[in-house]
Amino acid sequence: MASATALFACTEAEPDNVEIGDGDGELAAPQVTFSGITSSSFTASWDAVEGAEEYRYEVTWDTGSGKEIIAVEPDFTGTSFTLERLQPATEYSVRVAARSGDATSRNWFSGTVTTGGTELSLAITPVEKYFARGGYVYPAASVRSSDEDVYYWVSAVPSDNMDNALSWVREDIDNNISYYGGWDGLVESGLIMKGSGESVGFNFSGYGNFCFVAVPVSNTASGITVSSKVYESYPFFATGTDTAMPFPANKNDFVGEWMLTTNSTLVSEGGYYVENAGEIFPVTISQAENGLELTGWGGDRNRYSSYPLVLDYTQPNDYGEFTISLPQTITTDGDGTEWKYYSWFTFYDGATGHYYRFDPDDFDLDYPELIQALTDAFTGFVGNLNKTVIKVIGTQLTASDGSGLVVNGLWPYGTASDGEGVYLNGKHEEPFEIYFLVRKDVADGKILELPDSSADENAVAATMPSLSVEAASVRHKTAEDAYVRIVGK
Repeated sequence: MASATALFACTEAEPDNVEIGDGDGELAAPQVTFSGITSSSFTASWDAVEGAEEYRYEVTWDTGSGKEIIAVEPDFTGTSFTLERLQPATEYSVRVAARSGDATSRNWFSGTVTTGGTELSLAITPVEKYFARGGYVYPAASVRSSDEDVYYWVSAVPSDNMDNALSWVREDIDNNISYYGGWDGLVESGLIMKGSGESVGFNFSGYGNFCFVAVPVSNTASGITVSSKVYESYPFFATGTDTAMPFPANKNDFVGEWMLTTNSTLVSEGGYYVENAGEIFPVTISQAENGLELTGWGGDRNRYSSYPLVLDYTQPNDYGEFTISLPQTITTDGDGTEWKYYSWFTFYDGATGHYYRFDPDDFDLDYPELIQALTDAFTGFVGNLNKTVIKVIGTQLTASDGSGLVVNGLWPYGTASDGEGVYLNGKHEEPFEIYFLVRKDVADGKILELPDSSADENAVAATMPSLSVEAASVRHKTAEDAYVRIVGK
């Protein structure tokens, strides 16, 4: 990084006594020497000054439009200090004065030291990476740094807002300081990175073209300082986990081994419904005579998971998808209990404003549209350009009186020989949608590059067929509403 690169401070807990001082005492100036100079640190040392009780040192950087305060220590009792987390090939100004009583000497040492190294290089490649937290493939930045000691911040900036990338980054850091407690918290969470590696995942709101950017940062007396040198990736297209946007696919793209993640699990406890965390289990999609079949639904909780769930595949254009029509007969037990896969749902009464949960056999439907919604219960489609994600979303329907139905679960339900309903495992345990299927090799750790959305063959138009494109589209005005980060594995 050229020494003329500027730094800007992001807000953090402001330190005390960061003003540059002049002094009013008469002690001699310390004679400072510099050692241990690396690309990100240096040590300043001096012999004790006769009559000095302590020292004041100030380290600044001239941005060309003013001085940026890197460090200030007004009551220092030692005779050497080391600064770390600096930028390579950058000149810093150092002032040191002796102190006695409450007086700082007018006689200052003034000098400069330049950190080692050459201009920093940060090569950024957008990738998709599986995070078990969320059970989904999130875009991440793979960064290769020419200097393993340099710290930097990664943001995702809308590609049409790259002219304001530095302001976006500074706002992004400010937004996250309050959550993670400043420099140490941001480093621990992986939001401030060091050396080469992959960033945390980014869960985007809506959809759009983004670029990953990386900007060198330092921890200084002014807060977190941000270099004006912005390194950027090629643009990539991103969609949020809840965005119902299909991508080009054919039947073979659905076939294979997948890891399926549910949004949550509705359980009944003590007469109340409770939503527990979602779950992850392996499934297999295979070719069938007239479509596709899925086995493994529900994992170990579903003793009928080896019975295939029929997926009705259609290919009207480049955007192939499947639907799941319900109920589907599973088997009949030896005691005469007949088991089927049903669509579990929530009903909203427009007249009363109340939400109701019903068992599949105790809701007398008077509306053909609602019956059809429960039958054509789910739609599945490829959810990204690399075809490593399938999203399965439940049908929603709203009637003219404001009443509505949301299909939000797929789970077995039994009917005993006497006509009574039987819960699988003796209670409600329906896994709620949205269901995410991630290709197993990616879930096992394979990292794939994201396509360059500026290339014609990978360009994604806003007019792409979608289940709810208008609802999903968000114009990102700030970093805070563009995405949330997936911190943790």
